Formats: sequence, C-alpha cells, structure tokens
Amino acid sequence: MSTEHALMARIAEIDDSLAGMRRAQGAANSCLADGRSLGSGARGVAASARALVAGSATGVDTRLARSLGATEANARAFVAVLERALADLHGAARRLEAEQADCRRELERLRELERQRAIAAQAMRKF
Repeated sequence: MSTEHALMARIAEIDDSLAGMRRAQGAANSCLADGRSLGSGARGVAASARALVAGSATGVDTRLARSLGATEANARAFVAVLERALADLHGAARRLEAEQADCRRELERLRELERQRAIAAQAMRKF
C-alpha cells in the first residue's frame, strides 16, 4: 500500500472513530442530564422528608431522608464520573482531529511532490 493510500485509510479510520465518539458523547450527555435530574429530584424529596422528620418521631421518616440523601450523593457522583468521561472523550476527539489534520497536510504534501515530479519529468522529455 502506498503512503498516499495509507494516509487516506487513516483519515477514513479517524472519521469513523470521530463519528463513534460523537454518538458516545450524545449518549453521555443524555445520561448526564438524567443524572442531574435525578440528583435534583432526590434533593427536593429529601428536603421534604427532612421536614417530615423534624415533626415526626418515626424511624421510617429518618430512613427515607437518609436514603434520599444517599440517592442525591450517588447522583452527584454519577454526574461527576460522566463529566470526567465527557472531558476525556472531548480530549481524545481533539487529538484525533489533530492527527487527521496532520494526515491531510502530509497527503497534500505528497500530492504536491508528485505534481512537481510530473512537471520535472515533462520538462526532461522536452530536452
């Protein structure tokens, strides 16, 4: 396989990888929104449960408030993990885009060299 073909193949591979990353980013963003919504909902319900506990002597209310507090904390942790994953995906996508740009520049350089060789060969035939 020529260098030109190898570069074109690598550019196509990067295109495929970037498309997959965009799909993954979309799914992660959706999960992130759901995680934030869960955390927000749990926070609101936990506040209501704490208000109930303040006026109640039952253990059920206390357990509910604790459970919802844990749900909120878990949702925050989930959101943090997704945010890190999205940042990693974004960084990886930027690196792939930079590599793809390098491949395109190298491909253009090789094509320019080939054009110059063809011009030189044509000039040599005139002599």
